[in-house]
Amino acid sequence: MQFETGSLSKEEVEAILDSLPVDISFVDKEDRVKYFNKAEKRIFVRTKAVIGRKVQLCHPQKSIHVVNNILEAFKTGKKDVAEFWIQMNNRLIHI
Repeated sequence: MQFETGSLSKEEVEAILDSLPVDISFVDKEDRVKYFNKAEKRIFVRTKAVIGRKVQLCHPQKSIHVVNNILEAFKTGKKDVAEFWIQMNNRLIHI
């Protein structure tokens, strides 16, 4: 892959993304999950079955309205970042 600042192979890009200490998921403009990294200590379990699935279907029913609000804000340009905290298993998690 050629970038403005150099080039990397697919394997090198994958190794970089997988070594980051964060969970990364990429959702396309049609709300479909296209990619997720394989972070060593994932907070949210992912399987390859989510690839191609609508992102709304990857979340609990009670939070779908939040997902839709975030997507709408991104699409309309109102936001380019969505950050919040959740409590999970006695941990405070920044999303």
